[in-house]
Amino acid sequence: MRIELTRRFKRWRHGRGFGIHSPFAYSFVKETLRQKLPYYAYELIDAMTFADDSETDIGAAKLKLIFRIAVRFSPTRVAVVGKRNAEALRKVVAMALPRKADINSQIENAKMVIVCDGAAAPAQSEAVYIFPDTEACAPGACDRIWDGVTRGMRFDNGKDMTIIVVASHLPRQRFSIKF
Repeated sequence: MRIELTRRFKRWRHGRGFGIHSPFAYSFVKETLRQKLPYYAYELIDAMTFADDSETDIGAAKLKLIFRIAVRFSPTRVAVVGKRNAEALRKVVAMALPRKADINSQIENAKMVIVCDGAAAPAQSEAVYIFPDTEACAPGACDRIWDGVTRGMRFDNGKDMTIIVVASHLPRQRFSIKF
């Protein structure tokens, strides 16, 4: 019981930026993961998720977070792996990126990989991996990618979402953060 309370307190504390010493991780947490101000596409995302013909079971809050991550990193190639919620994720990423961005299911040379379900290929250098629902992925898929990373940061929300940023300028660190 005491260990679980300690984990929750650390997750709450790190979620507000306390105890994070990396400038990248601090700005990522404060300006992307926990951003409270609205972005330009939030109304469209809300309309998309609450539409009667919506085929997505992913919440608007997660879609907005993925939108903010796509805006932050602005990748030229994005891979959406799997079928579950894939169309909604493609639409959200397309709203965030310029028209010249390539959004498909090819993992090779992708700068952002969103794993809807199943498993993804081993980690590439300089890429962002987003697992919107780690339960829907193959068992251990997220951990296998993290084990292959030598430089980068992992952000877990303690429930069901994981973000792995693979970059050569970052130390290998793992953060449990409430977002």
